[in-house]
Amino acid sequence: LSVPLSICLAQIGMQQFARVFLRLRTVWPVGNAISIAVIAFYVVLGVASFWLPYRIATPLAAASVFLSISWILTVTLVAFRRGDRSALLFLLAWGMFLLGTGMFTALAFGLLPKSFLTVYGVQIGSALEMLLLSIALSYRYAVLRNENERIVRRAKLQLESQVLERTSELRTALEQLETAHARLREASRHDPLTGLYNRAWFRERFESLLEAARTQGQPLSLLMIDLDHFKVINDRHGHLVGDDCLRRCAHVIDGILRTHGALVARYGGEEFIAALPGIDIFHARELAEEICTRLREGPIRTRGPGVLVTASIGVHAVDTGVGHEGAATDMALQVVDNALYAAKSGGRDQVRVARG
Repeated sequence: LSVPLSICLAQIGMQQFARVFLRLRTVWPVGNAISIAVIAFYVVLGVASFWLPYRIATPLAAASVFLSISWILTVTLVAFRRGDRSALLFLLAWGMFLLGTGMFTALAFGLLPKSFLTVYGVQIGSALEMLLLSIALSYRYAVLRNENERIVRRAKLQLESQVLERTSELRTALEQLETAHARLREASRHDPLTGLYNRAWFRERFESLLEAARTQGQPLSLLMIDLDHFKVINDRHGHLVGDDCLRRCAHVIDGILRTHGALVARYGGEEFIAALPGIDIFHARELAEEICTRLREGPIRTRGPGVLVTASIGVHAVDTGVGHEGAATDMALQVVDNALYAAKSGGRDQVRVARG
């Protein structure tokens, strides 16, 4: 009973080992399916050998060995042709065992005479097979190790490339964000209509100018400029014409004062304010008179009719020794505003210097 069963178990092991070692599932899927069918045949035959007569089970199992051997040779050659170099060592190793098995089977069928080689062919073939399979497995291990190292190197290079790419993208995004933030910060400092600084930024910068003037012992002057009868312009010509007037007047004021390092801002409505670091009261008054003269020289061109615009200006020499920056700023703005009020009360289109 053990003879046909042992033959079936041996063939199952041989087919399974060949299928896994040669990686038939990847190298040759069709051959892998056929190998599984051969294994299933030997499983069925092994189970059936418990009931089949010896005279039927043993010759059938022995004869099927030739089919099993032929199939293993076939799949090994296919695997070798498809690039698996270890298949050659596998073929050599199994060839020794299969040769011994074939001689033993041929002896059983009376095809070969009885001798030492034919009787012990399976044992001799098994010994040679184990030796050569050890070499084949070592070769396969070296191949897999080298392939694994190559995959790891490639993955590392890809990872480094991706890290560099992501770092570059992140750096670019941060630069774009910083640029957008700078633009937003700059936009928040300017009046959208005239392009001059706004009132909040002027006050912040004026306190820095005041501290610098105090430290360096330099004069600091203020101009408060108000466009005369601007409400009449809006009511008569409309707000679009009024906006054109504001832009043109802002351009004139900024053009005159910018060359003197002035900080010019739209203070609110039709009012403008300018800080003149390093400019004394006499020079500041001359600049104020120049602004009035330039504005009254001719009508301002707008999208509608030309509009004649004049301005009233208050001038103040800031006392840099008064209190801390906040109190000094409030006091300076109040004094220059009083000077502006005096210019408007005195008939407009004129310059008044703050007293005291």
